[in-house]
Amino acid sequence: MNRESLPGRLVGRSARTGNRAQRVVYVAHEGEKTEKDYLQLLERAYRTREGKSSFRLVLMGAAGGLRPMATVDRVLEEAGPHDEKWVLFDRDAADNRDAEIPRAMRKAAENGVQVALSHPSFELWLLLHFKPWTSPESGLDGEIKKQLRQHKDAKGFKEYDRASGERGKGLDGQRAESLLGRGRV
Repeated sequence: MNRESLPGRLVGRSARTGNRAQRVVYVAHEGEKTEKDYLQLLERAYRTREGKSSFRLVLMGAAGGLRPMATVDRVLEEAGPHDEKWVLFDRDAADNRDAEIPRAMRKAAENGVQVALSHPSFELWLLLHFKPWTSPESGLDGEIKKQLRQHKDAKGFKEYDRASGERGKGLDGQRAESLLGRGRV
């Protein structure tokens, strides 16, 4: 299947209706669960404007997650040269990515890929829905998760990353409602 025939890929304006094209954004994410859930949550909450779908995310991940360089490679394999491309990855000091991150960022910059780097972990994005936070925590995410679990407005996060399956790192139900609460996004 060629890239131009992918479902939802619209270019320019529709010849029949004159409607604006839907923006398609290709996003490769490192994490197996949380990043995908978060991006899908944002897409559901914000992609419709004035009753029309204004964008669509094409998400790319892998079972077990992707390393930073693999996110860049994946989005370059899937998206066309003129498509909007993003990668999401974090420092995660526990698995020693410090040498790989600069290479991944350099390759992304050379190929027109935007980078969203979380330091120390993606959970920082979740915590920022509830409070400002600027400390890198020496690359370790324990304090970030602790603050997230304990925040009074972070409903459903008390056992975040302590259980298995959807309740471990899933962002559905009460967690999703908390993240999208008034003025949090």
